[in-house]
Amino acid sequence: MGLMIARVLEKLRKSNLLLAESERKYRTLIERTTEIIETANHEGKLVAVNNAFIEKMGYNENEISTLTVPDILAPESKHQYK
Repeated sequence: MGLMIARVLEKLRKSNLLLAESERKYRTLIERTTEIIETANHEGKLVAVNNAFIEKMGYNENEISTLTVPDILAPESKHQYK
C-alpha cells in the first residue's frame, strides 16, 4: 500500500512539474509577443492583457481594469459585438 501511494505521489509531482513548465512557456510567449492579446470574461470585461496591448493601445494598468470589449473596438466594429 505504501509503495502505491509513493508511486501516485511521484506521478503527481512529475505532472505538477510539467504543468509549471508549460505555464512558464505560455506566459513567456504571451509576454514577449508583439501581437495584442487580451482576454475577457463572459460579461465582456477585460481580465488580462499583454504588454503589447498596453504599449499599442495606450491604456495604463488602472484603466485596463475598467475596460470592456466594446470600449476597445473601433467605432465601425461595435455593431458586430454581442
